Amino acid sequence: MRSEDGRIKRQVADDVQKDYLALEIRDSKVVFTFNLGSGSAKLVSKTMVNNGKWHHIIAERIGKSGKLTIQSTGANGDDIVEGSSPGTSSVLELSTHKSIFLVGGVPEIAEQSFPHKVPLELTTEPFNGGMEDLKFDDEPVGLWNFVEAKNNKVGYPQRDFMQEIFTEGVYFNGQGYAALSRNDFQIRGERTQVSFQFKTYAADGLLFYIGLKDYFSLELAGGHLLFRFDLGKGAAVARSNDVYNNGSWTSVNLDRNSKIGIMSINNRVEDIRVESKGNLKTLEIGEDIYIGGIDNAVVPPREMTTTSFEGCLKNFNLGTLNLNPMKNKRSKGLIKGCVEKIARIVTFPASKSGYIALKPVSIGSMFDVTFKIKTKEINGLLLFASDLSQSNVFAVVMSEGQIKVVETANNEESQLASLPFTYNDGKWHYISIMKMGRELSMSIDDTNVVNYSTGPEQIDLDTAIYLGGLPSSVTATSVLVSDMPGFLGCIGDITINKKFQNLANLKESKGISLTDCPVERADLTPVRTCALPATRSDNRTIDSTAGTRYGLTISSRSEYLNLGFKLRLGPNTIIATFRTSAPDGVIFYTSDKKHVDHLTIFMLKGKVFFGFDFGSGPASMSSTETYNDNEWHIVKVVRRGKEGSLFIDGKFIIKGSSEKTLKTLNVIDPSFVGGLPENEIRNALRNLKNVSYTGFLGCIKDLILDNKPFPNPAQNVNTTDCSSFDESGAFFGINGGYLIPADRFKVHTNMDIQLEIRPRTQEGVLLSVHNKTDYVVLQMTGGDIVFTVDNGAGPITARYKASFKFYLCDGNWHSINGKLYYIFNRDVCLL
Repeated sequence: MRSEDGRIKRQVADDVQKDYLALEIRDSKVVFTFNLGSGSAKLVSKTMVNNGKWHHIIAERIGKSGKLTIQSTGANGDDIVEGSSPGTSSVLELSTHKSIFLVGGVPEIAEQSFPHKVPLELTTEPFNGGMEDLKFDDEPVGLWNFVEAKNNKVGYPQRDFMQEIFTEGVYFNGQGYAALSRNDFQIRGERTQVSFQFKTYAADGLLFYIGLKDYFSLELAGGHLLFRFDLGKGAAVARSNDVYNNGSWTSVNLDRNSKIGIMSINNRVEDIRVESKGNLKTLEIGEDIYIGGIDNAVVPPREMTTTSFEGCLKNFNLGTLNLNPMKNKRSKGLIKGCVEKIARIVTFPASKSGYIALKPVSIGSMFDVTFKIKTKEINGLLLFASDLSQSNVFAVVMSEGQIKVVETANNEESQLASLPFTYNDGKWHYISIMKMGRELSMSIDDTNVVNYSTGPEQIDLDTAIYLGGLPSSVTATSVLVSDMPGFLGCIGDITINKKFQNLANLKESKGISLTDCPVERADLTPVRTCALPATRSDNRTIDSTAGTRYGLTISSRSEYLNLGFKLRLGPNTIIATFRTSAPDGVIFYTSDKKHVDHLTIFMLKGKVFFGFDFGSGPASMSSTETYNDNEWHIVKVVRRGKEGSLFIDGKFIIKGSSEKTLKTLNVIDPSFVGGLPENEIRNALRNLKNVSYTGFLGCIKDLILDNKPFPNPAQNVNTTDCSSFDESGAFFGINGGYLIPADRFKVHTNMDIQLEIRPRTQEGVLLSVHNKTDYVVLQMTGGDIVFTVDNGAGPITARYKASFKFYLCDGNWHSINGKLYYIFNRDVCLL
């Protein structure tokens, strides 16, 4: 940032909400302000920045703690200011739809262009000066990739200050790769030489790959380096003895000469030699060189990982030539420069034997701790500290899914429990605990707040602060803590007394990982094929008493003959047992040719209706309760002359009668169960109160007319046997199929799509709305979900890339939500 006066960029804000972040210049000094909902923190630098020189501004916030760093041209050191926000709120609540990201100023008419009001404590003066290299959460933000802008049409000369400040190496974020052209390097088939340095805390990740039919690769597997090459007759594999995901720089040299390969680590601390199988001696590869991961263009060898590398690489050489990952054909997830590692998240192992130890901090009478957790376990130790005798203890545990704080002073124990909600749902939850004398308060997700004021005044401790578990040398004596297993899950963004705890500098640890939290996929094993076959098997367990399933098509039904004459005079009793989760559908229908005389049993909005008409006026009656709960129910209808009665599950529901004296029901064959032929639907709708769908989506069995079972149907149209394993939804076979929920549909400017899928392949259209030029398409392609919208001005696309290739066809149901809305004069699609 280079300022000509005293004004700067700002802000990330949400409506008139209290939550926001802002950077400003006031009185020629940089001000970092943030408010998490319980009051603002304001950090003011000492450096005067309106001198026309370049300054590097770093504003950081973790929980309630903030830090502002100014690095200036010609300065002897950094200007660092730290502070924290008041209260227990620790989460910045921003909205996907409402939050805005402003740089350089505020629109003149904020209420029109952006329906947000700027907090009164912030300036609205525009920034006057140059700005570049903007990053948010370490991700570059393109200043020309704006939604709306004004007075920014002129570029600014590139800075000459701090050009080399972070140029050592390249950072890979664990979700990307760099692809370079082999034509830029001298790669010989007889020999391959690769050398570079890396540092990471990640246990797994692909570092290097070249290949086609043959291949040459290096990856991390459980922290070990795994070097493979295959010349066509089977892979040679070298595995390091030690692990190297320790956050320190590690140098690797790979040298393949014909069939012999050597992996040297850290100047030959490890030197491993392998030989490939067969007589082939040359390596045949494709056009691309991959670093840090691969893209969908690669069909990887079965044994090679597809997990992208998270960490830093530098000094990369291929043969005798230097290789710069930033100069690539295509890339994703790369950031120039490696900064000092900041580890914010710790993952504890499935053995529940892991822990970390932080430097001792005495609780005293004033104490503040914040952190976030993610787990699927109902019990686990989160935090523990004590004195040597354990007569004074401060602990936090997850007990039966709730969070509890334990305070012990002089062997007197107090407990504070969260509200009766559970937090072991595999999602992040943010915990803030504050002790102020005898008062203790706990906030979870900034919404669930509990407190008491009867705890001990002071707790004096002298051990380390343990998180996730305890070492074998420490045995907890507190009743609640002593029975608590180690924590399985992740803890992150830890602050103690408003100081951020960098987990890269741990005092002590065991069995933990300092990479992103995998809890949300802990029960999933990456596979290399779809879990379910593309063709549905017909060997389902069939229950002979489970009845007939209807609804496979819009005209699915059973047709019965010779029922009309039995229904003509009555009295009649019809009984049917049904099960459905759909709101609408025909159970039984019979009528004359013009659909005047009729008798019908159907469902509308989950309620059961019984109706009939002899030609002189209808009788109609219905339940008040709904029965589309996917449980079996018995409907019984009785007609005596012009009067009718409705019973459900053995209980009388309602009685009704037709208007006039006619009592003869003149209907013709066939009678229908479960649905109607398409050519009969339009005329029948008036007798069905215009149900949205006539087909019955579910099972019907045990049909009885006047104490006798229905005869065998004359024909079944698109029906099948019921199974106890049937699920709701629509099945689309390998030969294709479709549903048309609406003949006409206008998208307008906003659209919200929600559906669940359980695919058997990796390709297919999920939803499409289109005319000759405009369209909305939601589809699955290559295992990813792609949401594309084109209103005539060109397509815009949102893509969800699965965590591994066959993730979405793993045999489980997956929820998808696609949204289209119009904001800032642009169409935006979210997935």
